[in-house]
Amino acid sequence: MSTSAFCRCPYRILVADEFPLVRRGLRVLLGSDPELEVCGEVSNVREVLPLASMKKPDLIIMGLGRMDELRAIASIRQANPEAQILTMHTAEESIHGVLDAGAHGYVLRSDAESKLLLTIQRLRNRRSFPSPTLRDVKRKSFFRDQKTGDKTEHELTGRELQIVALLASGNCNKEVAVKLDLSTRTVEGHRNHIMHKMGFSNFSELVRFAIREGLITA
Repeated sequence: MSTSAFCRCPYRILVADEFPLVRRGLRVLLGSDPELEVCGEVSNVREVLPLASMKKPDLIIMGLGRMDELRAIASIRQANPEAQILTMHTAEESIHGVLDAGAHGYVLRSDAESKLLLTIQRLRNRRSFPSPTLRDVKRKSFFRDQKTGDKTEHELTGRELQIVALLASGNCNKEVAVKLDLSTRTVEGHRNHIMHKMGFSNFSELVRFAIREGLITA
């Protein structure tokens, strides 16, 4: 049997960015990996959905402006549910909005050269965790003291991560207690402590956190 039989099919990428120079740079960067193939490129949000529907890319890299992307992501997810979406911007403030809209990952433009290929590899392997830059930025937001605004580094313990994952997967406090051989009161205490520690205002924020951290899959 020839060695080519073991080769994976190219991972097809659609590039959607408003800047010609960025699109050219992405083509060069993506072309450095023989397993990646740029199957098309567009410069505005109006062209994304028609070309994505025609080309059926595995991944869409978008840098089209936050509001345009928020509108486009939902349509793309509906029309091309198998396609993954990776967004690129200059500002950290856009991260939570695009993730909530359905994007699978995020890389800052300033980090594209060093982190884009790694992030694409993770997405290609269906590993559900964000890029290093996204993880760092998100932690700054989640681990912020709610009273003073000072940034802290209160990471969750292993036990707390287990409880977050089980709760976010739909288990009630009693079910979590049985699975972890704890009392229901202990689980309730952990849950309250986690909510306070992370600054979550409601349970849906905890669920989104668990999805973003790869503790559960959406």
